[in-house]
Amino acid sequence: MSFKTPRGRQIDIPIEEAFTLMARIGNRGQGKDAHYVLRTCEALDNIPEVIAYAAGFCVVFLANWEPWVIVAAMSAGGLLGITLLTSWTYFVIPVLVSLLRFYNYVPELIRIFLPMGVVFWGLGWVGLLFWILGFFIGALLNVTVISVASRRTYRETGRVLGRAERCFARACQICARQSGVNLQDETTTSDADSDESLSWEECWEAYRERNPES
Repeated sequence: MSFKTPRGRQIDIPIEEAFTLMARIGNRGQGKDAHYVLRTCEALDNIPEVIAYAAGFCVVFLANWEPWVIVAAMSAGGLLGITLLTSWTYFVIPVLVSLLRFYNYVPELIRIFLPMGVVFWGLGWVGLLFWILGFFIGALLNVTVISVASRRTYRETGRVLGRAERCFARACQICARQSGVNLQDETTTSDADSDESLSWEECWEAYRERNPES
């Protein structure tokens, strides 16, 4: 059975498995709770978009290149972002995570149309058309890379890990490190007895109370 993040992103991981993990990270209020972990998951999902936008704006306002270069820059930026999500070895800078969390609170329509308005103001219709083209090519590359990575993971483990599931796994790693929890061990760094640890049912119910639509 799957569940949803606070903003409605579906994660196809069994609830018991996911919330057992987040209960350990939460550590009876001493660590990051499930809401925080899943907000971080949503934030990480924005990495390809943020990098693609940054690359596009560099072309528009800093490099002063021809507008068509926007397509290459945004495609490359999106490809870099999705590569980071499919890799299990990259290092996430804490400041970047904070920036992504802030970006995640911006309404989606503003995130789409505000950059388009800025590009139109800077380069006119031609620049805007190249921006839109770069956006869609980057999205197509994202889908392709995730599809290939998911098939490889399925062959190796028998499990399907899409973009949302990979973001969730990465968010758990980041939040566990912030909470001082070693997910490789069966015990957390808390001094509390195991009998006092938060159960996955309690973690799930606490999350449901805060996010009824999950």
